[in-house]
Amino acid sequence: MKIDKITLNSFKSGINKDNFAHQKLPQKPNPDNTCDKIFYPQGIQYWIEMHKTNTDIFENVQTTALKNNVILNTDKNSPEDKFALRMYIKPTEQQNVNPAVKLLHERMLSNLDNCTDENDNFATFYSANAKMMEISINWDKKDFPKVFEKFIQDFCNLNIDEKALRFEKEFVLNNLDSLQNDEAFNCLYGVEKCSKEDIKNVSSDDIKKFHDNLLSNSMTLCAISCPKGTDETTLKEINDIIEKQIPNQKPYDNKILSKNPLPIAKNEVFYLKSSDDFGKSVSKTYNFQNENTLKDAAISELIGTAIDKIIRKNYSQNIDGLLCYHYTDYLNKHFVIHASANKNADIKEDMINSAIKTITEKPLDGKFFEEVKQSILKSRKEDLNNSIKRTNPLLCGYFDKSGKNNDFAVVLNSITPQELQQSAQICFSSPCITQICE
Repeated sequence: MKIDKITLNSFKSGINKDNFAHQKLPQKPNPDNTCDKIFYPQGIQYWIEMHKTNTDIFENVQTTALKNNVILNTDKNSPEDKFALRMYIKPTEQQNVNPAVKLLHERMLSNLDNCTDENDNFATFYSANAKMMEISINWDKKDFPKVFEKFIQDFCNLNIDEKALRFEKEFVLNNLDSLQNDEAFNCLYGVEKCSKEDIKNVSSDDIKKFHDNLLSNSMTLCAISCPKGTDETTLKEINDIIEKQIPNQKPYDNKILSKNPLPIAKNEVFYLKSSDDFGKSVSKTYNFQNENTLKDAAISELIGTAIDKIIRKNYSQNIDGLLCYHYTDYLNKHFVIHASANKNADIKEDMINSAIKTITEKPLDGKFFEEVKQSILKSRKEDLNNSIKRTNPLLCGYFDKSGKNNDFAVVLNSITPQELQQSAQICFSSPCITQICE
């Protein structure tokens, strides 16, 4: 399972990376009626957090449908002196090509990556078996437009150096078994295995044709977080680069995405051998029906954070180095829960199963529910100080131009314990892929 830089950072705070059942949004609670029902200190702190002047509202978000049909959400209020961009490119149809072409295409995209650790600048390019391509760029303000244009040109043109292709072929041929042994990922993203002969026969023209067809038959959603005070000339320059460099896209439509088949058709269990580097782990991946909205993101965080907290509470004293995290792939519609520890730990599937039962079979404790919300808000508040992390909520559906529905805290607060439980029941009643590393 791919974990990008944004996701990994979020995991550490408890995530990116970097998609829910729907009911009518309850009416926002009246503060006068809410306050007298909360007596414990955590609830009072949470109430204050919810009802104080909120800096979480993306008041300056501008949603633009560019001439090439790219949907661009621009945040003009980042406290960092960096530009951050994330772009999701979702093909509307799958091409019938040799799996070796997809594998080498992914390898050639990764060659575009650029990272300068000393300045915390990076650009990453990724393809999940061509079911979705992702671009993430985080760069200094003064250099961003020029750097961005070069990266987008390199990505769209994908001029393949024959020497680099020979190197990647040699690498893949020497590591083909390990590159194809992630059965959970293969099942989730529809990866078909290929032979060494298939790899040898792929040409640069095959990869280029495949890439061009993907780009011309995709929907694209882009999020940019800009430093405060960024002038309109710079913003126009960035918009122009996207319009000129990216070929015409299919009109972006969440309704089309919501009709995509869910990725997991049946329950499956896969086993991997543990290594000294990663220790033991267990992960469970479920279908997650959603429309890629801010409410979907809030429900996902509530479910995942609640389960993380339950697992830590039940097992942290007996398992050294226990790490729990969750993440959601909104566009590909799946939700992952993961628990891991060192190689000597007793990591079992029941750790996750028992936590799931707690939130799906029993009435949720009100105090615990508020603690979960408070934990999410604290984590989110920290993330909003970072430009690249600010792009995460920008990729959740369309932003309301009035700003009324752009406040994550208000959406989070509108969700009741009963609604969370119902959403969790729907999610966890779906087929599941279990991966155990022991």
